[in-house]
Amino acid sequence: MEQKFDFSQADPLFVEVARFVVENNRMAWGSPLERKFEIGFIRSRRILEQLEAAGIVGEAVRCKPRAVLCTAEELEQKLAEWQK
Repeated sequence: MEQKFDFSQADPLFVEVARFVVENNRMAWGSPLERKFEIGFIRSRRILEQLEAAGIVGEAVRCKPRAVLCTAEELEQKLAEWQK
């Protein structure tokens, strides 16, 4: 099932979390996000789903961290395009 990403509906922390996940390539899972951004499980999961829909992280596979699918440069290009 392919999801469509609508930046206008993204969580207010989306950009900050996206940059954190890409910069810390191994951190694409809920627990570090919950601690770093002081958010709950549901919100961290929702943001990860938005990151997946945006093509920044891969899909969830059991309890493993999600694969980071883009570089910092690619992320900044995507963000610039979405914020137009």
